[in-house]
Amino acid sequence: MQRKLKIKLLVIQLLSILPFLIFIFYLFDLWYDSRRSSVLDDNIDQATTIVEFLNKSLDVATTVGKVMATNINVETILAKDENGLNGALRNINLIKPEFLTISILDRNGNFIAHSADLTPEEKLINYADRDYFQETLRTKKTFISNPVLGRVTKQSVVAITVPVFKDEEIVAVVRISYSLDYLKGEIEKTIAESAYKTIFVLDRNNNIIILTNKPLLSEEEKSLFRDFDFIKTTRQNKRAYIENLTLPIINKPSIGASMLASEFGWVVVSVVPVSEIFAPIWKSQSAIWIIMLFAFLFSFSLLTYFLRKVKIVY
Repeated sequence: MQRKLKIKLLVIQLLSILPFLIFIFYLFDLWYDSRRSSVLDDNIDQATTIVEFLNKSLDVATTVGKVMATNINVETILAKDENGLNGALRNINLIKPEFLTISILDRNGNFIAHSADLTPEEKLINYADRDYFQETLRTKKTFISNPVLGRVTKQSVVAITVPVFKDEEIVAVVRISYSLDYLKGEIEKTIAESAYKTIFVLDRNNNIIILTNKPLLSEEEKSLFRDFDFIKTTRQNKRAYIENLTLPIINKPSIGASMLASEFGWVVVSVVPVSEIFAPIWKSQSAIWIIMLFAFLFSFSLLTYFLRKVKIVY
């Protein structure tokens, strides 16, 4: 009989610990949830900052192109006065080194003027087959291209094309080659103080054009994000959250957010691996569980010791 009573007392003592354990689990849950919410908000803020930088940078380029298209003497262009125009383009290029080249093209895509010295072979390069050139001729509007390999610079550039009008007809096109490496470098500077170092930038075709702090991607790797639902959601709603999604290239479950640069259709993705986010919590959690285990074993040993000494008196 005494044995049964002592077992009941032991069970009661153990059950008294249960609310404390539930409270600990609840605190851990709150900790995880608050950390997750904080990381999502931080990534939205970071993606927004990058979108604003891209919009501002390329808006400056389009403004420069429009000023040139408006103020350059059309008759000089029509006369194809290369010497008179080249100097003006070079002066602008000195002020804006992120413009790898500035050129003026005729309606057929041939050079009229260029900010750099061209070889006889380079002067024969034609841009009529470029989609962005044809888009400007078709819409009669300024156009920002997806990154392409520059035919003169041999570097990845964003081409900004601005129509030059005479009597409401396009007579030439101002073309600015904006360095993609410059954009990548400036984005890396922007996130240098951030805890989250991984930024993807996708073009209108959902190809990865920028990946921070990583070497250049292969052509196959550039298309790895195309079919993800969060990209489709971003294009519909201008933003999306990424939760516990294993992304290519990172190859780890990640948390983050994506934002649409609506002016030219690029998508900015800011993510961080789950292992980096919750590492401090996991470390603290492990330490707490070890402490609790030892505390439980000690109290259990102490309790059983005293129960053996207890005599039940009726």
